[in-house]
Amino acid sequence: MHYLGLDISKHTIDTYSDICGHCKIDNTIQGIQGLLGHLQANGLGKENTHICCEATNVYYLLVATTLHQNGYAVSVVNPLAIKGYAKMQLKRIKTDKQDAKLIADFAKKKNRNAGNQITKPEKPYNHYIVEQSS
Repeated sequence: MHYLGLDISKHTIDTYSDICGHCKIDNTIQGIQGLLGHLQANGLGKENTHICCEATNVYYLLVATTLHQNGYAVSVVNPLAIKGYAKMQLKRIKTDKQDAKLIADFAKKKNRNAGNQITKPEKPYNHYIVEQSS
């Protein structure tokens, strides 16, 4: 089993796997489609790859949903779990590249086999925005 860690921000996604190493893509549908091609070209298929990312605001939704719809096992974890894991490893993450590697390592060590369970929010996100602004 291979593990792919994703460190997601508003505009970019840093990825890390033991096979491909580090890669940076745009957090757009075109960037994610390119990632899918890159994964398959390097032997990281949906049968042998588990993908893990943090639940970062709404930025993770596009990539997690797209990968899930393409058959990949995807775990979305609480950022505090990754932060706690980093502290246990005595690591201070300074870059997105290192964070992606840490997330992949977290998935491997914790064997995050929740696979293919991406839950939808109870309310649409625009509802939360309206609540916050009023």
